[in-house]
Amino acid sequence: MPANADTVNVSVVIAAYNAERHLQQTLDSILMQSYDDLEIIVVDDGSTDGTADIAAAAGDRVILIRQDNSGGPSRPRNVGVDRARGELVAFFDADDVMLPGKLAASAAVFADHREVDLLFTDFRTIDEAGQTTAPSFLAGYRSFRRALQPTADPRCFTLQGDELVRELYLGNFVGTSSVVARRTVVREAGGFAEDLRNSEDIDLWLRLARRGCVFALLEQPLHCYRKRHDSISRAGSVTVENIIRRVERNLPGVPDATTRRAVLANLHNLLISYGYALRCEGRFRQSVAAYRRAARMRPSGRAISGLLRSQLLAWFGRRGRPS
Repeated sequence: MPANADTVNVSVVIAAYNAERHLQQTLDSILMQSYDDLEIIVVDDGSTDGTADIAAAAGDRVILIRQDNSGGPSRPRNVGVDRARGELVAFFDADDVMLPGKLAASAAVFADHREVDLLFTDFRTIDEAGQTTAPSFLAGYRSFRRALQPTADPRCFTLQGDELVRELYLGNFVGTSSVVARRTVVREAGGFAEDLRNSEDIDLWLRLARRGCVFALLEQPLHCYRKRHDSISRAGSVTVENIIRRVERNLPGVPDATTRRAVLANLHNLLISYGYALRCEGRFRQSVAAYRRAARMRPSGRAISGLLRSQLLAWFGRRGRPS
């Protein structure tokens, strides 16, 4: 442990809700790190299973905070950041697995590059059973690489300025469990938006980037992200609604006309997905409103056909079968 018991270098913050299935493996993967100058903070967000018991039994290096359920990961993450004693804060999901050397490698980047405010890394994707489904998440992201600036370490690159902002608007290539950031910059940016139940991560990355923060990429897989069997098309209207709100609130910060066109095209598609999700839920009038917004942005065939189908269902007042 560090010489000064009042401080640590890295605080690992875990937002946990009904995570008993995987939390023990997650904690073990962190406790087995070769890096000792850390604390682990588990914020139990009103779990109804054994999540709190697992965290409480993990030993003195794990701090358990319990709170009423907030409906999303933003509030527990912010609570963890407020409680943290570390100069650096590492965000980690309660069902992911930290690979050996992650914290030591991350801390070394900040020691060697004092200008860096946020570090992210590559990672593997695993299924519910822990089997690898993709060895490299970032292999699917090419565009942002044009903004990378090399450093003396061939695995480490920096990103900043308008190029970083532009690439974040075009896609979220920053995995939350890969992030280690300076605690002060996270707090100064206001932390995670607590009115967003999802899409809160890219919202924070954009705010940090627009404030001039320097990001760094350490291009090696340093954790395993457990991918659940859901998607926008199956997650329901609430998920899509939060993404739409995040996109709309960040529109004023789009740095150029080309990027704005791409963001608006994404918003148009999101509104169509939202209309479809609402129609599947039998909320036909709200579905009509979503499709109408999409059609006003751009009168595409998908928007107009969705509008007509939802309008017919709303007029006849029957649930029908969405198509």
